[in-house]
Amino acid sequence: MAVAKLLVISNGHGEDSIAAEIIRRLPKTIEAAAYPTLGDGKAYAGVCPIVGPRRHLPSEGQRRQGSLLRDAIAGFGIGPAMRFMRGEAKSYDAILVVGDLLGVVMCWWSGNRARIYLDVYKSGYANEYSNLERWLLKRTAELVLTRDPILAEQLQKARINARFAGNVMMDTIVTGPYNAQSRRRNAKAIAVLPGSRAAMKDNLALQLAALQRVPGIEGVDVFAVLARAGDTAELDGLAGARLTSGNGRDGDLGTLSDGRVAIQLTTGSLGAVIAASDIVLGQGGTANLQSLGLGKPVVSFLAEDARETRRKRIAALTGDSRIVTERTPEALAAELARLLADDADRKRRGALGRDRIGPSGAIPAIIEDLSR
Repeated sequence: MAVAKLLVISNGHGEDSIAAEIIRRLPKTIEAAAYPTLGDGKAYAGVCPIVGPRRHLPSEGQRRQGSLLRDAIAGFGIGPAMRFMRGEAKSYDAILVVGDLLGVVMCWWSGNRARIYLDVYKSGYANEYSNLERWLLKRTAELVLTRDPILAEQLQKARINARFAGNVMMDTIVTGPYNAQSRRRNAKAIAVLPGSRAAMKDNLALQLAALQRVPGIEGVDVFAVLARAGDTAELDGLAGARLTSGNGRDGDLGTLSDGRVAIQLTTGSLGAVIAASDIVLGQGGTANLQSLGLGKPVVSFLAEDARETRRKRIAALTGDSRIVTERTPEALAAELARLLADDADRKRRGALGRDRIGPSGAIPAIIEDLSR
């Protein structure tokens, strides 16, 4: 039965962004409201109404060492959430859950069923569903869209309606107006992703120091994708480089250069920059995975507060497509130089990343299911 009134539940900043993009693409016949269970849900601004109580946890949804305990001490905010789920949430025709299993648990606990559960976390290469999770999904979700065919097959064997229709991360890549390909002047290009949180400036300083140590870097095009245009204000003088302002049009934020390394800066055009590049020097979370999905090997260093379990999970998913080094410019530079010189290895790693992350297609599958 076609859905007229849809509740979308998401659990964190990244999940909010994915869910907001799904809502943007829904047909006008579907009226959607968003319930971001964690944080302010800023990604939904101007997209749809926001409903339900807000939770503000110390971790902000980012699982680091000690974050689970801090969130537990804060109480998780479950009480108000369950009152909403047992009341107002039942007035919707259908529920779409985007993210981890928290939204599914909330549906089960409140007596609701999820029309679709879009899993953006688990991977058949790294962390399959437990017996308890399969039990929960079988009783709560009418359809599960998984991140890869391995997980879909696992759930199907448990007689759960599940399939792999594509990786939603690849559906939501932002292309933007910036034409990186037309700015190419050299045979090779590197894309730099410094990340979008508080560590952006420190990350970029280390990445720039690494680029300065790559032999022949003056003959390589370098692009950096910033999360916000305002981030450029912090960059002048970084690692001895000077900032030249861009024209402000089409995402052009200028150039950061020390006379040898010239980084062309942009925002809102991740897809275009990755497509025009050969290697990614990346500290982004989702952006790193999207880069792998576009067939580009990623070189990165491990965040200081990264949990060991998360590190192992991502390594199992990405395999050789992502190279993780020590947190030093020398280590990063060595891997960049090696990849620049080895076309065959670069292509091998790129092909592996494309296979592991998978193609786009999840959002069209969601719209098709909700419309019939």
